[in-house]
Amino acid sequence: MVNESLVIQKINEILTKEYVAIKDKSNNIENQFSFVINKILSAPKHAKIITTGIGKSGFIARKFAATLSSVGTMSFYLNPLDALHGDLGVVHKDDIIFGISQSGEGEEVIKIFKTLKNNYKFSLTGNINSTISRLSNDHILNQISREACSLNLAPSTSTTLALAITDSIALSIMHFKNFDEVEFSKSHPLGALGKKLTLTVSDIMVHENGLIPSVDLNEKLKNVISSISHFGMGFIVVVDKMTNHVHGIFTDGDLRRLISDSNFTNYLDLEINNFMISTFTSIKSDTLVVDALSLMKSSKITCLPIIEHKKLIGALNIRLIINSGIV
Repeated sequence: MVNESLVIQKINEILTKEYVAIKDKSNNIENQFSFVINKILSAPKHAKIITTGIGKSGFIARKFAATLSSVGTMSFYLNPLDALHGDLGVVHKDDIIFGISQSGEGEEVIKIFKTLKNNYKFSLTGNINSTISRLSNDHILNQISREACSLNLAPSTSTTLALAITDSIALSIMHFKNFDEVEFSKSHPLGALGKKLTLTVSDIMVHENGLIPSVDLNEKLKNVISSISHFGMGFIVVVDKMTNHVHGIFTDGDLRRLISDSNFTNYLDLEINNFMISTFTSIKSDTLVVDALSLMKSSKITCLPIIEHKKLIGALNIRLIINSGIV
């Protein structure tokens, strides 16, 4: 069993080495970053950013492509082995190649760079004089003093720095493209942010005939009580069943307050229009769910009728919003 203090000491040592490498790079940013970013920003719309690399560098290249794609720059990772056995056919002459190799001597990446001699090529290596660096149009140096590995062998500090460098490129491009939350949501439609920016009330509201909690304005209170329980949405909408026009709402809270009235039993045979709330909050079906939730919070309510052209078309409550996954 390793002593806890020794574990903490070793973890701190490794994290510090990787942190120092990123800090040193942030203090020594070369002009090539500007060349890379401006080249990508000025590339034709159909051009792709193709990243490639072997081993741990390949993982960084794959992550770089995924990040670029998610923030609005068309990109994909090309496995060097697959590339050299037919997949180079996906590369267009206007595509930009970004190779990652810490040694700068990866045989497969060198072969790709030599084959794609007419494509613009960037590289990220730890050796400015390496073969891959010399085959590149522009090069970014991923220089470290040593790996965090005690043997100075396992890629660790170098891959951490490479990840930070490629993230800085991808996110800078995102910034200069004015890529906003709405655009981000288009490539993340199932993520929480995507849902917040795209999910509308019409997507989650109850709208089927027979399921919308509603009663006729002339319905007796005793029947409305059982209807509220049946629909289970926390409220019921009072409508003119002939026109479907909304006249008011009656909530669980209204019912509880009415039951506490000493004359409650005398009300049971009276019509619901005597007890409904005529002034209430409603929304339209094209409202974003996140805005509906904000309205509920500010109004201190948990349910909303969906009304368009004075007619009831659906109902929404806090449970449906929670189930939608935006909170």
